[in-house]
Amino acid sequence: MLGGRKSAKDNGISIENRELIYARMCEFPEGSLFTQADIVQGQDWAEDFACLRDYDYVHVADGYFTRIVETDYLRRLPKVSDVISSYETLHGTHLIKTGDRTAWEIGLKQWEPVEGYRFYSSDRSDLLSLGRMKIRIIPAPSWLRSLQKDATLFRCFYDQPYKDIDHSLAQSFRNSSIGKSGVETAAHYGASILMEDVPEGWPSPHEVAAKMIDFVKKDES
Repeated sequence: MLGGRKSAKDNGISIENRELIYARMCEFPEGSLFTQADIVQGQDWAEDFACLRDYDYVHVADGYFTRIVETDYLRRLPKVSDVISSYETLHGTHLIKTGDRTAWEIGLKQWEPVEGYRFYSSDRSDLLSLGRMKIRIIPAPSWLRSLQKDATLFRCFYDQPYKDIDHSLAQSFRNSSIGKSGVETAAHYGASILMEDVPEGWPSPHEVAAKMIDFVKKDES
């Protein structure tokens, strides 16, 4: 028995067409989103496919599924990045991870974001499930989705709880690829954003930018 997620067989459930159905799912790369119609061939497969749910595949959203990955040692969910890539292709969109996760990944944030995986989109609002994990797709303005270096760094601060920003600023000063100059440039980007382009109820980018500039000035004094 492989480690990780249990199969139907591990739970004492025998499904006649399991091997054929799983082989068909494996024709799609890891993380690919597919529908039942993409897999099922005939009524007997349809019944077996339904029985394999949560064993060999999981429901992601709106009738789309993704398979459980089997390696030499374990059965696991696919990587989030692969699921997101498939979602982008399916819907013809490009998603940008929120700044709090980027900050954590590059060492500016101490803890992994408690809100889980979130991505910005130009126009889509969605909630994906990957096992017990939720992945939120959030429509956001262009200034928050920009891939410019200063915009990406500003997003790292903007998307964090206000109380956590000082820690990330201090870490930025210690990061040779960012430093004070990088923080200042990112702050200027935030200060240049027009408030009319900020969705109602969202934090003010000007307040975050001002906090960044104040931190730089305090360090210099």
